[in-house]
Amino acid sequence: KLEDGNLTMTASIGVASFPELFVGRPDELVEVADAALYEAKRRGRNLCLLAVGRGRYRSPLGEEIVDPSAPEPPPPPRLFA
Repeated sequence: KLEDGNLTMTASIGVASFPELFVGRPDELVEVADAALYEAKRRGRNLCLLAVGRGRYRSPLGEEIVDPSAPEPPPPPRLFA
């Protein structure tokens, strides 16, 4: 509490995990988590997002979020018999 009233604080968090994300170096993992953090901030702050790859994120409630500037995912593999 402050003399003038209450102070409200929020937190935005970006999360990335290995080996779920295919990264070659630790700094790449940090870059992916950083992108998730900034996507959370773009979406209004006070949000935690898990990076799931290719500009796609998941909220704690399981909501799928896609960065509109993210590349399209590759087509699924086609199996031939």
